[in-house]
Amino acid sequence: DVYKRQVSTQSTWGVKDAGSIFSFSIYLCHHQETSPPGVIVTSLFSINNEIENDFDLSKMIIKHETKPLFSNVSISNCLCKIVLIVDDNDYNLFTLERKCRRRGWEVIKAYNGKECIEKVLLHEKQGKKCQPGFCKGIRLILMDVDMPIMNGIEATIHLQKMMQTKEISPMNIVGCSAFETKQDIAEGLKAGMKDYITKPVLDAKLDEVLKLFN
Repeated sequence: DVYKRQVSTQSTWGVKDAGSIFSFSIYLCHHQETSPPGVIVTSLFSINNEIENDFDLSKMIIKHETKPLFSNVSISNCLCKIVLIVDDNDYNLFTLERKCRRRGWEVIKAYNGKECIEKVLLHEKQGKKCQPGFCKGIRLILMDVDMPIMNGIEATIHLQKMMQTKEISPMNIVGCSAFETKQDIAEGLKAGMKDYITKPVLDAKLDEVLKLFN
């Protein structure tokens, strides 16, 4: 059928104590971190005595074989949807966090560029890893520009250098600022931002960015 389930029996007629073999194959989800999301588990049940109405389950021999469900499934498919929102304004952080969480994203927050870099480094070392060695971790950074201690342009340049030296994993930085002149946008893109959206952030634009970098 559509699930490719298989049931079979094997018996040897006329031979005493030969027994019968019943086998079936089923598809199950496998949730181990180092395995693809789907595997086939084949269970072979062998009954080594003559079949009776009430056979002894303790005499059944059970063998399990596990193999990939689909040959083209890659364990490099990261399951994490993590966005780091960087802004020095509590209201902006609250609004963006709520919108992103409603769209199924996990949110990390930082109040300036320096804290953003610290959060990135911390997550690289201790963050949740859906698949060790393949997890992309933080996929997206929504970066404000005008912030104390370290602004968004400086933070973006610093993060780009860290990505180039492989100190951190590749991640997408998108400017998110009230500065909206052509010069502001060009400066952000030159620093290494992949895109630039302006405040107040419209739902349609946020959806576009989240979909693009999902």
